[in-house]
Amino acid sequence: MGGLYLGPNQGVDGWDMTQETLALYKAKNGGIAPKPPKFPTAAEVRSEAAPRIARIFQDYNNLSSMVNGYEDILRRRWSKKPEPKRQELLLAACPPNMARAHRPDVSALKRRRTAEPETGAGREPFMWPFINLEDLCQSRPVLLMLNARGCHPSDAFALPDQHHNEFGLMTLSIEQPQYLEGLGMAFVGQRTPDTYGRLFTLDEQHLTATARHIPPGTGLYIMEIQEQVYSFLVHLAQAILHDIPTDPDKLLTCPVAPEPTSLSAGTQGAGVSFLSNTEFEAP
Repeated sequence: MGGLYLGPNQGVDGWDMTQETLALYKAKNGGIAPKPPKFPTAAEVRSEAAPRIARIFQDYNNLSSMVNGYEDILRRRWSKKPEPKRQELLLAACPPNMARAHRPDVSALKRRRTAEPETGAGREPFMWPFINLEDLCQSRPVLLMLNARGCHPSDAFALPDQHHNEFGLMTLSIEQPQYLEGLGMAFVGQRTPDTYGRLFTLDEQHLTATARHIPPGTGLYIMEIQEQVYSFLVHLAQAILHDIPTDPDKLLTCPVAPEPTSLSAGTQGAGVSFLSNTEFEAP
């Protein structure tokens, strides 16, 4: 998810962008030119990242406890619910403007004309297009997500998560990643709030050899996506387990139940064809 931007003084007005791409954007947005990327300081990046990281780890810990203790109950209850009830729970668990149809990013691009693409409801379909009612009202997608995100730490999904908003970036429907030259973010193998998303200089060989180089702007997008996904899944799991105590203190004492039989996304119908093992099952 590197976006279209590579560095200053490239392409059109400092963008790595062709005249054709710029013309297409303006045609779709009433002649409005896209906003260039921001150039934050390392301190500003850390300041934006810190609260997101804290929420990601808090929600991951809560989700992990619920899945480890009650996954079989989650599966049975969700599978038995009729579609209208599933839809009700999904809408309650997700912030306003949850997309209704499959591939809401494509639909939003077709509808968009003059609205600012980076703000309001117009931005969400491009950031997490897989969170939509059409796909998640089916039985398996939610169960796959609960299992994968609850049983595996957030760093296991950092690389897959960077691809969710690629369509939005390529079509200039969301703001390009912030650019911070000479620094990368460490995600893979970083499993504490103090190390997750840590900035490092690209000449730190001991890090670059083991930690995949993720540009800081892309890293901030990964955090934003993960923050949304974990919050959504925690609220949904709590709603499904409505009569079971799910506050953090109770979950700490919850015994770990045997893991149910594995779920597979590969054999499902076209409605969940967007689910890949890399993104939603065990990494």
